[in-house]
Amino acid sequence: MRGDLNAALDAANRLIEASPTDGEALMLRALIHLRRADYKHARRDAQRAAELYPDSPQIDAASAEIEFQCSWMEGKPQDALKALEWTLRKDADSVGSHIARGQALLVLDKPDDAKKAFEKALEMDPVSAEACAELARLELHENRIVNAKPWIARAKALNADSPQVRLAQAQWELATIRPDLAEDLAKGIWEDKAASPTVRLQALCVLASVSAAREKWRDVDRIIKLMEQINPGSPEVLVVAAENSFTLGEPENARSHLSNDDQTLTMLNKPIHPLVVKLIRKKGR
Repeated sequence: MRGDLNAALDAANRLIEASPTDGEALMLRALIHLRRADYKHARRDAQRAAELYPDSPQIDAASAEIEFQCSWMEGKPQDALKALEWTLRKDADSVGSHIARGQALLVLDKPDDAKKAFEKALEMDPVSAEACAELARLELHENRIVNAKPWIARAKALNADSPQVRLAQAQWELATIRPDLAEDLAKGIWEDKAASPTVRLQALCVLASVSAAREKWRDVDRIIKLMEQINPGSPEVLVVAAENSFTLGEPENARSHLSNDDQTLTMLNKPIHPLVVKLIRKKGR
């Protein structure tokens, strides 16, 4: 994976050296940086492209998507939501931005608002497999497993190869206690270099859940290390590690995961990330 991305980065660098104000080349390099988990440089290139082409809806939407992905992977869903709402004020017709906004709202534990965002995206694009997949994932999030099934069927009929559709299916298979199918789907998503970091991260969460259910703790540790490669220090990774430590009867180790840097120590004392809040409530802290 690293070799492919390095070659792509070299090619993008050459394009920008030849034409430093090429907005498309800057967005391409931003996307490559994003796949490399280099969120600082991904954000820099996306912002530069948006500054150069303030009247381009395409570049503006792509820049907002990069900002969304970066903020999400840095454990800042509220910042991700702000970036999308700013874009939607300028271009309310961006289906992808409505979907991403719904994702952020769901993480922020606002399922009703998230549903409206996904439904708006589907209203604008009735053949959006991603919008259907997100509606399925929302139903799973709310423990309405039966309600998720028709949305997954519709998403698969529209685009079975979409990483977001495969993720929704993997999570549904996990919820319906078919770990082998969930594992196969999640592995395929993780190996798909074109999938977004947020989708690949959630695929690893599925794999960690499958391994934990099988009590394969070495596999869980290995998966957590993979998560850290694309999302270092994020609450999403730390919460998965903490939950597994709680499962193993190691509460002190679990708490060390939640307080292994200044950011998450602040979250433990004054929780701000929804995943941390939920884990603390779940464990009676």
